[in-house]
Amino acid sequence: MDKKTESLEFARSVENVSLGTVESNQPHIRIMEVARIDNDFCVWFTTSASSKKIGQVRRNPNVCIVFNSGFRDLKIIGKAEIIEDKDAKHELYKEKWDRYYPKGGKNDPDYAVIKITPDLVEYRDMEKYGLTPKKVI
Repeated sequence: MDKKTESLEFARSVENVSLGTVESNQPHIRIMEVARIDNDFCVWFTTSASSKKIGQVRRNPNVCIVFNSGFRDLKIIGKAEIIEDKDAKHELYKEKWDRYYPKGGKNDPDYAVIKITPDLVEYRDMEKYGLTPKKVI
């Protein structure tokens, strides 16, 4: 299996990741549930439109995502954008999120979607390849 396929399969197996944004030149990290990962490593998240991360992304779209499990990790550095497209938002929505969006679920005005487009993807499997991450994209 090539490293791109291996790293994509690994990323899809990790449900919760660390997402870092920037505010006032300082990193802000939080745990997020991944909504979807595309074959080109674009990562989609849902969040509250009123969250701090939305404001941080509007002011500075540079982000970092870290997927980690055991001796493997994947890092994506890229640009975030807030997706307003109603069809995309509805496609990503999961009913289990209803508790977070009590004013209408996928139609809740506080429901927002963030898409991360990668500039750099690095994968590391320390048991297979050692400590040095391998560039995927």
